[in-house]
Amino acid sequence: MKRSTVEFGTARAVVTVNDNLVYIQVSGLYTDDVAMALLRHLDAVIDEIPDSLIRVWDASGIPADSFQLSSACIDRITEWARQVMARRPGSSAYMVGSTTISYGMARMYEMRADLEPTGVVVLRSLDELPGSIKEKLPK
Repeated sequence: MKRSTVEFGTARAVVTVNDNLVYIQVSGLYTDDVAMALLRHLDAVIDEIPDSLIRVWDASGIPADSFQLSSACIDRITEWARQVMARRPGSSAYMVGSTTISYGMARMYEMRADLEPTGVVVLRSLDELPGSIKEKLPK
């Protein structure tokens, strides 16, 4: 298991890689700048995984009033997700939004990304993840 922590001033992301699972825990003020910097970090992480991957993006550490992404940023994130799918066919993403706003933003991302039916799955808690994925999450 490999772990990296990225500080963004107003936010922090802990990225844990276990085999082909990339678990991203984000906390703090989540802005366009933070999202774009996180994607740059994730590109380097994804480049080290030779096969399809499973991304679990956990927004439970972002307070409802701290989720401040613009519509244009959501569009850039969805384009990035399409590029990940092109680089790593068969990959999937689970978006965990525990607050109404984070869940809603994840659903917007899911609809805009318009990836294969299994490309993006939006959940309200980590408990909803398939067992085979939950067992790979850090304890």
